[in-house]
Amino acid sequence: MEPTQWSRGRRTPDGMPEAARDVLGRIRHKIRRWQILRRAAAIVAVVVLAAIVMRARSSAEQAIEAWQPWGEVWVTASAMEPGTVIGAEDVIARVAPTVLVPDDAATLSPVGAQVTVAHGRGEIVRNTRLIGRDANTVAALVEPGHSAVTVDVAEDIFAVGDRVALHSLLDGTRLAIAMVVAVHEGAVTVGVDAHQVAVVILELGNGGVVVTLDGPARIQSTPAAKPSAQPSASP
Repeated sequence: MEPTQWSRGRRTPDGMPEAARDVLGRIRHKIRRWQILRRAAAIVAVVVLAAIVMRARSSAEQAIEAWQPWGEVWVTASAMEPGTVIGAEDVIARVAPTVLVPDDAATLSPVGAQVTVAHGRGEIVRNTRLIGRDANTVAALVEPGHSAVTVDVAEDIFAVGDRVALHSLLDGTRLAIAMVVAVHEGAVTVGVDAHQVAVVILELGNGGVVVTLDGPARIQSTPAAKPSAQPSASP
C-alpha cells in the first residue's frame, strides 16, 4: 500500500499527522467563531426585543393613564340658552377621562352661575363660558367690544339671542347689526359694536330707531321709537 499524505508527513507527539492537526485546528477555529457570532446575534435579538417590549409597555401605560378617571366634572343635563341661570337640575356631576376634559372645565358646582353661550345636553361645563352667581345677565351676554343699548319697540316679538338690525326711523338707513341681550315690556336691550354705538345713540336722539329681525323668513318689528305727535289744534 502506498503511503498517504498523512503517513508521509511529520507527526505530533501524540501520533497525529501535523497536516491533519492543522486542518482540525482550522475547523475548531471556525466553529468557535460561528458560536461567538451566534451568541452575539442572540444577545442583539434579546436587546432589540426588550426595547420593543419596553416601548410597547410605555405606550400602553400612557394610554391607560390618559383614560383613567380624571376626577369630577359637571355636564349639562339639558340644553341651555345664553343667559340661563344654572339650577341644580340642569347639571350632573360625572367622572371623565383626562383626554376628554378641557383645561377650563368646571370642577366646582356651577349651580347659580349663568351661561354666556348656548349649551347642548351632555356638554362639559366650562368656567370660561360662565359668569358668577351675582353677575348681571345682560352683562354676561354682551360680547367683548360691544355696548348695551336699550331701544323702544312697538311689539314684543323679540327674544334673547335674536340677531337684529337697527335702522334710522327718518330715512331707513341701516345703522348696525346687533344681538338682543334682554327683553323688556315695550323695549329690548341689544349689544351694539362699540364702533357703531355712537351712531345708534345719536339717531335715538334725532328721531328714533327701528328694530328689525335680521335674516330670512323673519317678521320685522314696527318702529322702535316714534316722533312725538304734535298736539292737535282745538276747534
